[in-house]
Amino acid sequence: MSKKPFSVSESDFAAWLVCHLRYLYRSIGTKKSQPSLGKVVGDGTHEAAAVEDATVREAIIEKHVERLPEEQRAEAKQLMVSQLEVADKHDEVEEPVVNQEKEKLERWRVPGTDREFVIKSDKIGWAKDDLGRQNLQIVDMKSGLNPAWLAWKSKMEVSIARMILVRLEKNRDAVADRVSNLEAELAKLEGSARAAVEKKLTYQREVLVKEKAKTEEQLIVVKKLAGKVKRHIRKFERVRTQLFFFAMVAEQTRDYHEASQLVAQFLGKLSQEERGAVETLKAEYRKHFGNPDREPDSNRFEFWYKPEFGAEALQRYLEQIPAMEEARTTRDAEATTGYHCFDCDYRDTCPAFQAWQGSRNGSNIVPLTVIKPVAGDKEKTA
Repeated sequence: MSKKPFSVSESDFAAWLVCHLRYLYRSIGTKKSQPSLGKVVGDGTHEAAAVEDATVREAIIEKHVERLPEEQRAEAKQLMVSQLEVADKHDEVEEPVVNQEKEKLERWRVPGTDREFVIKSDKIGWAKDDLGRQNLQIVDMKSGLNPAWLAWKSKMEVSIARMILVRLEKNRDAVADRVSNLEAELAKLEGSARAAVEKKLTYQREVLVKEKAKTEEQLIVVKKLAGKVKRHIRKFERVRTQLFFFAMVAEQTRDYHEASQLVAQFLGKLSQEERGAVETLKAEYRKHFGNPDREPDSNRFEFWYKPEFGAEALQRYLEQIPAMEEARTTRDAEATTGYHCFDCDYRDTCPAFQAWQGSRNGSNIVPLTVIKPVAGDKEKTA
């Protein structure tokens, strides 16, 4: 009898690379923290988009909103309905795809090993290109707007914020020079002339304090916007990695070893008000810096998977598995803490997170041995 395969998904690898303890909690089925509104909306939208019957969809939505506190349920339901409208609209205008399947679970056991890779793509089927050639198309649906579009928008905001910062720094430096000049002048004066300069100096010092405060506030704005750009880029790369993994496995399960079309479909809806704000932002950017970069689609991006790259990636994934398997077997893992902890499903019960919150001493490695699950706990099956 062959050994039961060690099953891993792309989400398992993603959790492992961020924090080994997060992967362990995920793999042994540790109870999750209270899900965020965004998490519930994403889960509900994905499940509901896979069915067409209105009654079934309504039941799915209700099931998911019940995971949230009462005060968040109406908003979550509204967001899910809105995103499903976008998903249905995409289905109507998409190019014809042959034998397309939704929420397709596929498993591939790596030949000669006890390693099994698991994927669950939102849509998978066969599309035709402009020359009539058939290729595999994999679609992954996501809540919100395309992070590449959000990064594009945030980059313009950063540029304008930095321009304002430079202007404020010049004003601050000019006032600082006036203060220095007045202090030098004051050292040479006596009597009534000195009193007049002291009065001017007091005023200019007050102005300098205000200018420094404005500069520091704007610097914080710049740093926050720059952080947003980085987060959007990371999310964009995360989606690309997921799709690449899906194609790598689907290549084997379908025995299809040509290029595959990978599509990320985002379900956020850009309101007229938001569209107007973006146009204003573009005009402001154009006024100071010239034409901005070409605007990405806010609801979609696509790229192509090439099998030669998949072979290299497969080896890198396989190299991670022995350590993952050991962590799951021994129930022992090392935690890596940081701001990614705030997005973790297990933060409320994670001792590493609690320790990091309590100390914030600059160290981000907290070695922990995880207690074995109590009777009744089950390991995750992908």
